[in-house]
Amino acid sequence: MWAAITRDHTDLFWRSRSDNTVNPWYFQRAHGSLSLDKWVVFWYGMKGHDMMAFYRDYCDNLVPTFYQPIATTDD
Repeated sequence: MWAAITRDHTDLFWRSRSDNTVNPWYFQRAHGSLSLDKWVVFWYGMKGHDMMAFYRDYCDNLVPTFYQPIATTDD
């Protein structure tokens, strides 16, 4: 899937929670990253460095798109 994505899109960015266990995989494939408080912003492509401020602002202001808290019990 990654090969198809990078073949079809020369520049892209995404964010991931800073504690996401998949982040090492993202770090290996991204051309760059920027750590925010609760997010890491990753980018791929030659425009990434020039777009860093936009990526940071855009990703920092998004509401979480997926979050499922762990249920706790009081047994």
